[in-house]
Amino acid sequence: PSTPVTDANSTGTKDWACIAFRESGANYEEHGGGKWQFEDGTFLAITGLPGPAQDYSPAVQDAAALKLYAYDVRVWGDGFHAWSTRFVCGL
Repeated sequence: PSTPVTDANSTGTKDWACIAFRESGANYEEHGGGKWQFEDGTFLAITGLPGPAQDYSPAVQDAAALKLYAYDVRVWGDGFHAWSTRFVCGL
């Protein structure tokens, strides 16, 4: 049996698509933090890699977004807490 795709395990959901569009136009090379618009300090804390996030591959950026989502669930009970655009996306 396969695992269902959810916001917690894939950035390929409609919720993530909305966040990506609002944050960067879904552009991994967008200045200021890549597709998910990571602040350099947040990106470093999540990945151990120095920012800016846009210098890294889509796979690294997506994995970092999922790690931040998991952290936000643990701390805030809301996986999209780090993204202010969540409100525009109805999250």
